[in-house]
Amino acid sequence: GHKQRPTDGEIYGTGDFVFVPDLEKRGRKIGAEVEALEAEMAELKRLKDEATKAQDQSMERQIERLQLIKEAELKLAQTQKRQKEEALRYERQSELEVEKLEKDRIQREVENEKRLNLLRMQAEKMRQDLNQDLTGGATVESAISELKRIKEKRDKIELDFSTELRKQSKILAGFYDKKIDRIMDITPWDKEFETKREYNDRLAKAQFKAAPIKKAKEEKLASLQNELQTALEKQISPLNKQMKTLEAKRFTLPVSHESFKFIRYYLKLHMMLVNLSTDGKSEKFFIKLESSKAREFKRHPELLVPEIQIKPTLIGAKREKIIFNGAGKSETYTFIPLSNISDDGRFVTFASGVEVDTKNGLKITEREGEYVAYANGIVWDINTGLEWKAGPDRDMNWKEATTWVENLKLNGGGWRVPSINELKGLCKSTTGGCNITRLLKNTNYNTWPSENESSTTAIVFSLKYGVKSGGYRGYSHNSRAFAVRSWNDGSDDKKIMEETGAKNVDSSGKYNKIKTDQVYVGYVSGIVKDPSTGLEWVAGPDGDTNWYQARTWVKNLRLNGGGWRMPTMDELQILFGKRTPLLKTTGLWVWSGETKDASGAWGYNLFRHIGGFWDERSVSSGSRVFAVRCGSN
Repeated sequence: GHKQRPTDGEIYGTGDFVFVPDLEKRGRKIGAEVEALEAEMAELKRLKDEATKAQDQSMERQIERLQLIKEAELKLAQTQKRQKEEALRYERQSELEVEKLEKDRIQREVENEKRLNLLRMQAEKMRQDLNQDLTGGATVESAISELKRIKEKRDKIELDFSTELRKQSKILAGFYDKKIDRIMDITPWDKEFETKREYNDRLAKAQFKAAPIKKAKEEKLASLQNELQTALEKQISPLNKQMKTLEAKRFTLPVSHESFKFIRYYLKLHMMLVNLSTDGKSEKFFIKLESSKAREFKRHPELLVPEIQIKPTLIGAKREKIIFNGAGKSETYTFIPLSNISDDGRFVTFASGVEVDTKNGLKITEREGEYVAYANGIVWDINTGLEWKAGPDRDMNWKEATTWVENLKLNGGGWRVPSINELKGLCKSTTGGCNITRLLKNTNYNTWPSENESSTTAIVFSLKYGVKSGGYRGYSHNSRAFAVRSWNDGSDDKKIMEETGAKNVDSSGKYNKIKTDQVYVGYVSGIVKDPSTGLEWVAGPDGDTNWYQARTWVKNLRLNGGGWRMPTMDELQILFGKRTPLLKTTGLWVWSGETKDASGAWGYNLFRHIGGFWDERSVSSGSRVFAVRCGSN
C-alpha cells in the first residue's frame, strides 16, 4: 500500500525489490530534528548574550521572541517524537492489532509530516527574517569572527563536495568501463585464418557496440558533475549571502583608537603626506592642502579631527574611508589612497595607477631600466642624475641645434648642449655600435655635442656607432638636437628618507636595498623582485599547505598594495631555474594556480626542478604556497 519514494531515478542490479518502511529510522530522523532545534536554541541564547553585552535592546527582544517560538517548536517536536515511540511500542505488543496499528501509524505519520513541514517553513522564514541580525556584527570584531567562521564552513563544504564528486565519478566510470572492456575484449588478429579486412570488421562492430556505452558514460559523468555542482551552489549560496552582508557593514572607529602625524609637505604636488595609526597599524596617504593651510596644520595638528570608517574583512578590520574635519564650516579633507611609495618617499603611485615624482611634481609615463620618462618629455637617467630632452625630430645644423637648446625653458630651464662624455653615457654597447634608450624618441642618430673643433667646424657624435667625427656647422643631414641638465646632487635625499621613515640609510644619504644575490633583490617587506622579468614574489607560511589553503592565503594577501595571485607553471620554472635563497622555504613542492580537473592541481618540485600533477588538492605534505604579481617594470 506504499508508494515508492523517490518516484524517479534508476536502480541498478538484478532481482526483485521489496520496500518496507523503517520505523526506527523514522524515529531517529525525528530525534535528529529535535537535536538540531535544540542546537539552534543554544545558538539563539548565545546571540541573546551578545546582544545584552552590546546593549542592543531591540535585538534582545527579537531574540527573546525567537527563543519562545523555538521552545514551542521544540515541545512540538518532542511530542511528535513521543507519538512515534508510542506507535512503535503499540505495534510490537500484539500481532492481532497489526492492521489497526498500521492504519493509526499512517494517519499519525501524515499528521506529523504536516507539522514537521510547517515547523521547517516557520524556521526557514525566521532565518530569512533574521538574516541581517543572526550573521553577527554588533561590533567589527564580532563581524570579523563571524566572517571567518562562515568562510571556514564554506571551504569545508567545497572540499566535501569535491571529494564526493571524485569518489562517485570513479565508481560510475568503473561501472561503464567494465562494460566497454567486455565488448572490446575480442581475439587478436590471427593472420593464418583471418584476413585483415575481416579483423577490421570485427573491431568495427565492437567499437560500434561500445560507442553508445561510451557516450552514456560521458553523459552520466557530466550529469553527475552538474548535479553535484548545483547542489554545492545551493549549499554555499546562503553562506556567500551572509558573507556579503557582513562585508557590507561599516563601523566608525572611536577617536581614542586613532593618531596621526604630518610627515612632509610636497610643495610641487600641494599635498601633505600623512601617517595614520589605528590600533597600532600604520598607513601612509596624501591629503590635498594649499601651502598656507599645510603650514598651519603641521604646526597645530589638533585643528584637524580624523573620522575613520572601517569594514570587516577576512584578514581583519580594513579602513574604508578617512576624512579630516576642520574647524571651518564644511571644512573637510578626504584622503588620497596610495598604491605604493618608494622607500625614499620620492616616487608615489596612487591607487588610480598614476605614478608621480614628488621631487619635481611630474607624472611618470614610462620606465626602461635606469631611465624614467615624464609626461612633459623629460627623460631622467637614475644612474647619472642627468635629465635629457630630445629636440624636434628633424634635420638641424649646429646653429639651429644650439639655438633650440638655449631657448628651452621646460620645467624651470637650466638646459645646455651635452658633452661628448655625457652622450657616450647614453650609449649601451652592442655588437658593431651602441643603442640609446627608446624613451628618447628620435628617428636619427647624429647629434651635436658642446665641444667644437674651430669657429667653422664642430664635432658630430653618432649615437648609432658611438664615435665622433668632424663636421661643417652648416651641415644638417641626419643630425638632431639633444638637451641635458644636471638634477640636484641628492644632498636632501637623506632628509626625505628620514622623514618618510625609510630604513637602511648610509652616511652618503643613499638608500640601500636590504639583500641581493646578484639576480634577485629582497626588500624589508619580504618581497623579492626579479629585475629580468619584473615579477615580484612573496613566500607563504613555511608549513604544510594544501591547494585550497594556498589559494585562500594568496586571495587574502594585501601586502604592499595587493594584486597578488598564484603563479603559473612557466613562472615557477623561471623562478627555480635560477633559484634564490631570498625566498626561504623548507618544502618540496610549490602549488601552481593551474588546474587540470575538478579535483587535481599542478605543482612544481623545488629540488628536481620539474612540474607534477597532484590528484588530490587536499594533500598538503611537503607543499608550500608562493604569491606573485607584475612589478613596476
